[in-house]
Amino acid sequence: MLKKILFVCPFLILIILVAQREFKEPAEPTATSQYKVVTWGDAESGGNSSAVQSQLTHVQAVVSTNTAFAALRADGTVVTWGEESNGGDSSAVQSQLNNVQTIVGTRRAFAALKGDGTVVTWGALDSAAIQNQLIDVQAIYTRPHAFAALKKDDSVVTWGVDSLGEAFSSIQKQLTHIQTLIGNEGAFAALKGDGSVVTWGSADHGGDSSVVQSQLTHVQAISSTGSAFAALRKDGSVVTWGDSNLGGDSSNVQNQLTHVRVISSTGSAFAALRNDGSVVTWGGYDEESSVVQSQLTKVRTIFSNYSAFAALKEDGSVVAWGDDNQGGDICRFGQCPVSHVQSIFSTGSAFAALKKDGSVVTWGSMRSGGYSPKVQDQLVNVQTIFSTDAAFAALKQDGTVVTWGKAEWGGDSSGVQEQLTRVKAIASNPFAFAALVAVPH
Repeated sequence: MLKKILFVCPFLILIILVAQREFKEPAEPTATSQYKVVTWGDAESGGNSSAVQSQLTHVQAVVSTNTAFAALRADGTVVTWGEESNGGDSSAVQSQLNNVQTIVGTRRAFAALKGDGTVVTWGALDSAAIQNQLIDVQAIYTRPHAFAALKKDDSVVTWGVDSLGEAFSSIQKQLTHIQTLIGNEGAFAALKGDGSVVTWGSADHGGDSSVVQSQLTHVQAISSTGSAFAALRKDGSVVTWGDSNLGGDSSNVQNQLTHVRVISSTGSAFAALRNDGSVVTWGGYDEESSVVQSQLTKVRTIFSNYSAFAALKEDGSVVAWGDDNQGGDICRFGQCPVSHVQSIFSTGSAFAALKKDGSVVTWGSMRSGGYSPKVQDQLVNVQTIFSTDAAFAALKQDGTVVTWGKAEWGGDSSGVQEQLTRVKAIASNPFAFAALVAVPH
């Protein structure tokens, strides 16, 4: 997903990069070497791939925008489908889509990085104005409506809707030795090799970091909500900026932000996991976290959706907080206590916990997959779970798939269920799924 990367924040993975929910062909050789794609969910958003089905062979990876998919084939060519204006129609650049190494997407456009370091874009964002600069590119990053290309000389080129030309021009000379780029709804933050940070974009979203610039040294990672950033420094301290209501102001908990290991986020709040397993929260839903604060000890990992957090503790139990209707109340359907959990997955408004025995426990919005009694008896021997914005797809150890949640957004796979065998992985956008299926010789 952009190296997951760009964002530690699942909110951004869901909303910004849904495009980055991609799957790749297994690295190890298997008894079968050919793969096809099976899709379901909203037809206009890529849930129906019948028009290009004959071309979906030898697929290596699948990436998405909000309403379209792009499949990278083993020979470096690309097949697209879904909403035409959002990247589903690549006919205008099809002749250029060869020797492609990787594909990334914003909400409404794709960018393909080719083996020679050039870039091809299609969909709602036009790179024509800076196309001659898109050479020697080594990686491409995104935020909802813009791309940023990191070149081999560590310089950066940006394009897209509100790509912030004037603001970007004023700081472009500072963009050298860039390690990674982090994007939110309206701004970028570039982490440099020396641990300093350069920002640009909407000031309301953290594009202006001048107030905390002197503190942005020895930074090792950056996280974001929709409108704020949080920088984790090497000494375990944290620096925040952006919208004060959405995590940009951590002054109330600043003295607690020490020995921090990692920072997670929703669309409006941050949660810092400390080395001792305790958790510090700020931003939206701060009051809700106070109710469970005493339980937030010996935490191993923190997961999140748009409006809630779920902390997985060392003993396999789970503590949730945030919007009660979207996963903040783990007891809403009588599911608590939840124990023996090994990992947690999310839609926009619900969670699904995969237990060590391969069973699954869900909570959160009923329409978004938080209530799963109809398929509960099928949720055994589950290997991993994928999601759209309102539906889950559980991949079982035998290669079959179980789905639930909002039917029209992928929660109902009955139309393709017979084809969902020998599934290796599943890609998704907010409204549809695309499964990589092994084809026997």
